[in-house]
Amino acid sequence: MFWNKLAPGTLARLAGERNLFTRDLLLKRGLGLPPAVFTRGNVLLAE
Repeated sequence: MFWNKLAPGTLARLAGERNLFTRDLLLKRGLGLPPAVFTRGNVLLAE
């Protein structure tokens, strides 16, 4: 699906990460999502 878009080092880091939330964060960063994706949650939840 999207695993072929990640560098081998990123894949290795993801495979070794046990915390699911951290793994999800690393995956999204590895796919190139902008930082606003990770910082706007408080704004969206406040509405």
